[in-house]
Amino acid sequence: MAFSKTINALEGSIWDKIIVFAIPMALTSLFQQLFNSADIAVIGRFSGSQALAAVGSTATIVNIFINCLVGTSVGATVVISHLLGEKNEKAAQEALHASVCFSVIFGIVLGILGLLIAQPVLRLMGTPAEVLDMADLYLKIYYLGIPFLTVYNFGAAIFRANGDTKKALLSLTVSGFINVALNIFFVVFCGMSVDGVAIATVIANIISAGLIIYYLTKEQGLLHLSFSKIYWHTGMIIQVLKIGIPTAIQGMVFSLSNMIIQVAINSLGSAAIAASTVALNFEMWAYHVLTGFSQACTAFVGLNYGARKLKRCIRITRWCMLEGIIASIFVSLFFILLRKPLVALFTADTVVAELAYVRICWIISFEFISMVMDVFSGALRGWGFSLLPAVITTAGICVLRVIYVYTVFAGWPDFGVLMAVYPLSWLVTAIGITIAYFSVKKKIIATQMRVWAE
Repeated sequence: MAFSKTINALEGSIWDKIIVFAIPMALTSLFQQLFNSADIAVIGRFSGSQALAAVGSTATIVNIFINCLVGTSVGATVVISHLLGEKNEKAAQEALHASVCFSVIFGIVLGILGLLIAQPVLRLMGTPAEVLDMADLYLKIYYLGIPFLTVYNFGAAIFRANGDTKKALLSLTVSGFINVALNIFFVVFCGMSVDGVAIATVIANIISAGLIIYYLTKEQGLLHLSFSKIYWHTGMIIQVLKIGIPTAIQGMVFSLSNMIIQVAINSLGSAAIAASTVALNFEMWAYHVLTGFSQACTAFVGLNYGARKLKRCIRITRWCMLEGIIASIFVSLFFILLRKPLVALFTADTVVAELAYVRICWIISFEFISMVMDVFSGALRGWGFSLLPAVITTAGICVLRVIYVYTVFAGWPDFGVLMAVYPLSWLVTAIGITIAYFSVKKKIIATQMRVWAE
């Protein structure tokens, strides 16, 4: 097995390889968010505040599905990286083809589920009547592209297992620019509204999935995809799901808790909804810059754990944490200092803008806490401990936010008070996951090293 065409995470320096991995990963996520922001910008400027609020009210629902499929795909990264580290070529090929097979079936199931629950969930969240029909239309069109989005994310996860984040970036860049062009065409020139941006997104998902599969078929060596070898391998899929399901739950917990918060935001009126829609773009940009470090931690720790290089796993985690925190500070300063001109790109409504400033300051200022939580979670997943961070996140994020919304916010229904729950829940969860990381590390040093020696 050779790593010459990808990052050699098993040998040599670490800090620079993390950056080489994280930059394309961050750019991929940034482009994805930028193209999503283009949807919002086009809608906000050419279809009005109600259409903007309609798309914004769907964000938490969409994120539940995205976090589900992205989290599940992490299982493929971990399993394949372990097998590559062990140099188990046959099993790595089986895991790759089983993962692609599962992604197709899983994506279709998720898409159908989304179509069925779209309107009931919108009503449950208290979506304002004036935007309900538009929100429902947007979601139902959007979910048609979920199967393709699932295939893309699993393909990207497979490449990440071997340290390659460039293929996903190339695939998304091409599809993303097409998405933006179609947004403008459908909304500005064809006079469409939320349906136009939803159709553009579906087309872009089809293109990104097609490109990532194309790159896998052209790949040489262990990550080569052959259509004739795609089949349901129960054993491998179970291994992927053992890591992927808890990771998906961890991501979905964030979205479920955000759904509770969205209900609270909805109760504050359409201006608060629109403001959150605008501010969320910058939060996601900031988060996606940082996610490359947690993903690097998962992939690199997984490879080195498979190769039985425990001390290197610990060094990788330290470097990911240090670089991630430094990056988070710079990113936070950028968005906070430029919040006014950035918000102006999305809305000219002064009330909406002022509320957006409040959300940006409350949330982006504390991204470094989220960085601590994500890197240690990534390291635990790389070691194969995926359930533990999921449980801690459920308690620290979901439970705490629900309690906060129905106690503190209920007694003081203010937008700023509601936003304070984000850094508070991050802090509690980060403390829990940090304790878990050092406990697991101590356990592995005490037990696994002895097993390997035998």
